[in-house]
Amino acid sequence: MAFSYIAFVTILAIVSESSKWFVQAASLGSIARDVRSDRILLDAGLSVGPHRFESNGNTPRLDVPAGGALDLFYRFGFYSLSIRVVPRDDPGTWLIREPTARVFEDNSLAQKERKGSDTFDKQPFQIYLCEDLDELYEAYFQDFDAEGISQPHKLFTGSWRIPIAAKYLGLTPESLTAGHSFVLVKLAREKATLNIGGDLRLKAEAGESLSKVASGNTEAVLDFVQRYGSHYIRDITVGDAIYQAFAISHDQFKNLQGILGSKSSPIGLEDWSKIFETYLAPWLVRETGEVKAASGDNQLQKFLDEELRIQGQLDTYPNLVESLIRKPSLVSKLEALTTNTMSVIGLNLASLRTFVLDPQTRLFFDETINTHSSLFEVNVK
Repeated sequence: MAFSYIAFVTILAIVSESSKWFVQAASLGSIARDVRSDRILLDAGLSVGPHRFESNGNTPRLDVPAGGALDLFYRFGFYSLSIRVVPRDDPGTWLIREPTARVFEDNSLAQKERKGSDTFDKQPFQIYLCEDLDELYEAYFQDFDAEGISQPHKLFTGSWRIPIAAKYLGLTPESLTAGHSFVLVKLAREKATLNIGGDLRLKAEAGESLSKVASGNTEAVLDFVQRYGSHYIRDITVGDAIYQAFAISHDQFKNLQGILGSKSSPIGLEDWSKIFETYLAPWLVRETGEVKAASGDNQLQKFLDEELRIQGQLDTYPNLVESLIRKPSLVSKLEALTTNTMSVIGLNLASLRTFVLDPQTRLFFDETINTHSSLFEVNVK
């Protein structure tokens, strides 16, 4: 990381005399290219069938710190180490082990848990067209958001070096460094979402610290953020996601974008078959990636490695979509194996700016946080 946390504090302190500087500095975000992949849905008509695993209908209480606050800049780029979003080797069933602060009065905080469909039955495949590696990262984290952060995927991927990124994405390091484009295919099983609402009120100590923030007082903003956080977890969705990435040429990407980029409604199996045979067959792409599971469950990964494969011209190849379409019985097996696997598949982080009551002071608070965000986003890869 090119800038340390202390360096940011120093920079902001130097310019604290001029709030106008903050407005200009926030535009640093424009230095970073607007990274946005195209998402298309494939309605493959997946059916779990008569042997679908039936749960008892009870959603287990989610052991996640929804409503907890954290300083996003303390470990900007490293959150894949403390939030289970990619397959990791860490033992245990933890979902979030990032320390969070309890900044809200308990009687002001209301948690609402919404059960998801909790099945792959009739779920569409999500297909992302990614021009480059940055867009591949963005596609993987497209259901993650942080207020005021223009590229929230960098919260997780800023620490990724090529070998570890290749491991998470199921591709070889060579494919990630050769300037390829990519297609990401994902199938998600949403189990539950925990939402934070209510008439949120800061605890007395946090409220007192925030009351010391005044327009032009950068030190007070940074002190509050470091002690209590910049954001809090407003929504968190858990479940599992099965995914596969393909490395393709730029010409293939442009052709696919021309065919699919304007699609606003899901494509069907007939469309997919033509696309696969023309652009994504193993003998046409630069690399066919391994099928991976976000939860990293060992038994599930063994199934993906051994069963989700198709016969090619010379060998068998991993393929998430084709294997489930050609062998519908595998959908039921996949359903059973993901009954208890868990990862974080969606996250919404809200800024604590809401609790700055004075409009002018809130503007200054925003400008300070935006400057911080812009500098981090530009300087992490």
